[in-house]
Amino acid sequence: MKINCPHCDLKLEAGEELYGEVVECPSCHQTVAIPFSEEDRQLQIKTRCT
Repeated sequence: MKINCPHCDLKLEAGEELYGEVVECPSCHQTVAIPFSEEDRQLQIKTRCT
């Protein structure tokens, strides 16, 4: 799954083993929550845009 860091907008790629986990962005070192599924990712994007 490809996501963007919500803090610095770095493009990240997460394998299925990281779904539902919280990881550290390698660029800004802030925490990034990896969604459980692609559907959850789309919901996060919609929530951020509203």
